[in-house]
This record gives sequence, structure tokens and C-alpha cells, in this order.
Amino acid sequence: MYLVLTHLVGGAGGYWGKKKGIPAGAMIGALLAVALMNTLVGHAAHYPPNLRVIVQILSGLIIGGRFTREDVKALRVMGKPILILLTMMFTFTILFSVLMQRISGLSFMTSLFACSPGGMSDLSLIAVDFGASTDKVMLLQLFRFVIVVMFFPNIIKKLYLSTSAPAISVEDSEAEPKEKESSRQFSLEKLKKFAVSLVVSSAGALLLRFLGVPAGAIIGAILATVVLSVASDLLSYPSFVKVLSRVLAGCYIGSQISRATWAALGELVIPMIIMAVEVFVMSFVTAYLLSRFTGMNKATALFCCTPGGIAEMGLIAEELGLDTPKIVLMHSCRLISVICLIPVLANIFT
Repeated sequence: MYLVLTHLVGGAGGYWGKKKGIPAGAMIGALLAVALMNTLVGHAAHYPPNLRVIVQILSGLIIGGRFTREDVKALRVMGKPILILLTMMFTFTILFSVLMQRISGLSFMTSLFACSPGGMSDLSLIAVDFGASTDKVMLLQLFRFVIVVMFFPNIIKKLYLSTSAPAISVEDSEAEPKEKESSRQFSLEKLKKFAVSLVVSSAGALLLRFLGVPAGAIIGAILATVVLSVASDLLSYPSFVKVLSRVLAGCYIGSQISRATWAALGELVIPMIIMAVEVFVMSFVTAYLLSRFTGMNKATALFCCTPGGIAEMGLIAEELGLDTPKIVLMHSCRLISVICLIPVLANIFT
């Protein structure tokens, strides 16, 4: 009953967060609502492993659905910039993970998932498979997102752009740059396509999970969905699935937060400082290399390297007249690469 109540409260919190226009509102709202309930009650619900797999399947469907045939074609000319981005990203992630472990006292796994520039909910869902502290990973990932949204747009405007642009209002932090469904009535044909998409995503997830691949559920769902998206026109899902996946992710992560979590928040001051340094160093160094070796515009390069949400970077870039498709593609590759490869690194260091 408490698990049911957890999702009811999380759903209400997710609805509130989305209506208020909070970045990643559905997930953050659900997380905060569940965490608040757990704090007041004094305990949290036990989250069944099979239910967590369902959350990962839905997340994998949404993430994999970002890739289209056009994106694959664009990889031919974007290969060099993407290679530079991913190489520097993983290099800095490992370096700062080791630094965070040695200075802050957090475990290496917690540090690795906290320093990885991926999605808040996705990395938190994977982190638990490797014994990382999920609540600390989520809090540090949230801190990274706040830094990016609050500081980088203004920094980029002042450094590289002569004219200022109006403020951007973003509804969802890690939202997809392309919606697979509009608000139109969900027809029977679309329902059939959604059923196929869900079956394919689930099959990929269960296969890799059965094979014992680290974080196999979400990686399998992503890879299967990418194949379906590129090879056919069958990939489709209603807009509520994205919101549902974020609410469920928020409920799960929130279920890991209790009174003990808030009591330990003081332990994260040093990791937060290290996280801030990592964000700035990784972004500016990688942007310099992109500009230097690919000829990419400096503002576009920094937008590509700033580890924020795809929607934020895409919308702000559009407003400022930058190369938005290129920026969205780079961030899509960053996110999917992190989710697929960080578990491999974690398994190596286990």
C-alpha cells in the first residue's frame, strides 16, 4: 500500500512540477514529493526490481527514439567533433571521479556516476546496479544541471555574442529535441506502432538483462529502439509516455531518499565544489579543441560541450541563431554514449 501511495504522491508532485514549468518538472516534482513524504513518515517504500526494469524500458524507449535516419547520416560529417567530445568527456569524467573519491570520501562508483555528464534520472537508475549511492548521485547531478542552466547561457552570450537575447523558458530539462507524437488524437495506427515500439524496446532490455550485461535493461532498450527508429517508420509513442517515464523515475529515486539522506547532505559540499570545477574545465577545454581542430564556431562549440539538457541547449541555441541541429546531435550522442558506456567503465573498475 505504501508503494501505491508513493506513486500517487509522486504523480501529484510530477503534475505540479510540470505545470510550474520547473526544469525536468515531472521528474523533479515526483522526486521531491516522494522524498518529502518519506521524510515526514520516517521510512520509504521497497521498490521491486521488476518495477525498476519497467522504468528503465520506458526511459530507453524515449532516449533511443531521439535518433533518426537523418542523425545517422549526419554522423558521417560529424564524426570528428563527436570523437573529440566523447574522448574528452570520458577522460575528464574518470579524472574527476578519482579526484572526488580521494578528496571527498565518496565511493568510486558514486563519484563516477555523479561526475558523468548524462541525464539525472537515467544515471540514477543505472547507479543502483553498481552499488552507488543513488540519492547522492541524484543530488550531485541536479547540482550540475543547476550550474549549467544558471551560468552558462549568460557566459556564452557575454563571451561570444555581441547582442543579448531574451530569456528562455524551458519546460523539461532532459526532454527530447524531437517529439515523436503531437497533441493530436492518438489513432489506432499510432497505437499499433506504439505497441510494436514497446515490444521491441522490452525485448532488447530483457535480452541484455538475461545476458548479464551491466545496466542491460536500459542499454538494451536504447539500442533496440535506435535500430527500430533507423530501420523502419514503426517507432512511435504518445507524449504522455515521456511524462510517465519521468514521473516513475522520480518516484524511484525519491524512494531512495529519507531523513538519513538529508542528514548526510553536509558531506556533499566538497563533491559539489569538485563537480562545479569539472563542469567548467570539461566544457571550456573541449570547446577549445573543437574550435581548434574542426573549425567550429566558438559559441556553437561551447554549446555542444556544456553538459546540460538537450532541450535547454537546443532552445537557447535556436534563440541565438547558432547551429541548432549540430548542437542537438552532439548532445544526443553525449547522452546516449554516457548511458551505454559508463556502465562498461563501472564494470571494469568493479
